[in-house]
Amino acid sequence: MILRKPYAFLIKHFKIIHVVLLLLNAIVIYQVTALVSFINLYIQNGYSTSADIPTISIEFFIPVIGIYIITILIISLFKNKQKPTTDYALTLLYYTVLTIMCILSKTVFTQLVENTVNITTARIYHDVAIIVFIPQFLCSILYLIRALGLNVRQYQFEKDIRELAQDSDNEEIEVSINFDTYKQKRNIRRVLYELWYYYKENKLFISVILLAALGGFIFYLTGLNKSFITNYKQTDTVIYRNKGIVFNFEQPVITDVDCGGNIIKDDKSYVVLEVYIKETSNIAKNFKFSELKLFDKTDYTYINPSKDISSKFLDFGKPFTNYLYQKPPENGTSMMIDKDTGRSFILAYEIDKDSVKHNFEARIQQGYEIYRGIYYPKAIVVDLDPLILSATTSISSQDMSTNPVIDLSPTILKNSKIEIKGYEIKDAIDYKFCKIDSQTGEKNCELMDEVTNTEFYSTETLMKLNGKITIDPKSPFGKANNTAKTFINSFMTIEYEVGGQKYTTKLKDYTPDNLTGSYVVRVPKRIKNATSIKIITTIRFQKYELTLLSTKEKKK
Repeated sequence: MILRKPYAFLIKHFKIIHVVLLLLNAIVIYQVTALVSFINLYIQNGYSTSADIPTISIEFFIPVIGIYIITILIISLFKNKQKPTTDYALTLLYYTVLTIMCILSKTVFTQLVENTVNITTARIYHDVAIIVFIPQFLCSILYLIRALGLNVRQYQFEKDIRELAQDSDNEEIEVSINFDTYKQKRNIRRVLYELWYYYKENKLFISVILLAALGGFIFYLTGLNKSFITNYKQTDTVIYRNKGIVFNFEQPVITDVDCGGNIIKDDKSYVVLEVYIKETSNIAKNFKFSELKLFDKTDYTYINPSKDISSKFLDFGKPFTNYLYQKPPENGTSMMIDKDTGRSFILAYEIDKDSVKHNFEARIQQGYEIYRGIYYPKAIVVDLDPLILSATTSISSQDMSTNPVIDLSPTILKNSKIEIKGYEIKDAIDYKFCKIDSQTGEKNCELMDEVTNTEFYSTETLMKLNGKITIDPKSPFGKANNTAKTFINSFMTIEYEVGGQKYTTKLKDYTPDNLTGSYVVRVPKRIKNATSIKIITTIRFQKYELTLLSTKEKKK
C-alpha cells in the first residue's frame, strides 16, 4: 500500500493522532501506577512489605513502542517542514528515561523487600519514582490540548494546506501489507470520515466528555476513591478483627522524664501510650507489639516501641516487658491474651525533643490490598492527641511529727498514700514476724528475726521506716500489680545533711519478705551523722518532702 502525501495525512488527522497518543499514554500511566504504588506501600508500611514484587509486562511495552513510533514520525515530518519539535523531542526523551527506570524497578524492589537498603536510600527511591511519574500527566495534558485543536497555530497548518492544494507536497511512503484491497481501504476511510465528521459536529460535547473522562481517570489512579485504612479517634474502641481483639487507648502523654522526675535523655522525649487490650474471639491470639507503631504525620516517619525504655514509666502502668511472651518464628514479640481477661500495658516511643508538637497517629499495619492493579496499604489508624506534660515542678513539704501521711491524690497514682510514723538507722535490725505452725495451725507472732548490712557493710547501713505505703489499685501503677518495693525503688529518694553538705541518694528496698508494718531500705553509712533527713517522693513533676529529722531537733 502506498501512503501518499504523509504530511498532508498528518495535518488532516492531527487531532485523531493525538487522541491515540492520549489513550496510549493512559495505558502506560495505568501500568506505571502499580510500580509507584508499591513504593508508596513500602513507605507507608514502615519501610517493609510482604507484597509480591510487581513486574513490567508486555502491556507496558506495546503502548510505549506505539508512542515512540508515532512521535518519531511526527518529529521527522515536522523537521522536514521546519516546524518546532521541542515538545515531541522532550516527550521522546522522557519515555526513554521512563522505560529505563521501569526496567530497573525489579532490582530496586528486590532490594526493598530484602531490606538491603537504609531508610534514606528508600526515600530517595520513592522521591525519584514520583519525579519520574508526574511528567506522564503533563504528557496527557499536551496530547489533550493537541487533540482539541488548541495551541496549534505555531505550526501554521493553514499555510501548509494552501500549499498542499497546489500539489506542492509530492512525498510518499511505501508500506507493504498483506491485506491491500480497495474494499478494506474504502471501509477504513469511511469509518474514519464518519468519526471525524461526528467529532466536528459535536466538538464541544466530545471535548467536555474527554476532559471529564481524563479527570475521572486521574482521580482513580491517585487512589482517592479507594482506601483500605480504618480510621479511629483516640476515644474510640479499636476493633482488630484479624486477631479478634479490641483496643482502648487512655490519654497518651509526651514527657522527657522518668517516673521519678529524672531527665532520661537531654535531646529526646517520649510518647507514652497506655493500651487496654481484650480478646473477643474464642481462641486466644498472639499480638505482636511491633505491629503497633507510632506515625509522625509531620515528618512522615514510623517509630517502633522502645522495649528498654518502658520501665521508666511505671507510674503510667505496667510495661509490656513484664508480661509472658511467645516468640513466633517471624520477627516480633508477642503477648498471649486470654479471652475475657483483658490487660493494660504501656508502650513508649522515643522521639526528638523538637518533635513534641508534631501530629501523631497509632498505626497497626495489616498488609496490603491490590485493587485494579494498584497496591493499597491496609491499616488501622488511631488519631492521637497526646498531652504534653509540664516541666514545672510542684513541691509539697511537711513534717513527720505533725503530719506523717503524704496524700498522692494530685498525681497519676490517684488515692495512693505514704505514712511514715518513725525510723531507726542500724547495721542490724531485729524484728518480730508471724508464722503459722504446720501441725497445730496456731499463729505465732512472737518469733524474732534479723536483717543486717553484712553484704554492703563498708559503704551502706540500714534504715527502718515504720509505716505503710498504700497503692490505689485503680491507678495505672496499681493495675499493673506493682508492690511497695517497686514504689520505693522507683519514686523515693533520701536527702540528708552532714557537716553542712547536703547529699541525695535513691532508696533501695531491702525489706525481708516476712516483715510487715515496716520497710527496710539501704542508705549510705554517713547518714548516721546527719543533722537533717528528708524522705522525698517524686511522681514525675510533683515532689513531696517529708522531714524525718530537722537541724533544730538534732541540736536538742
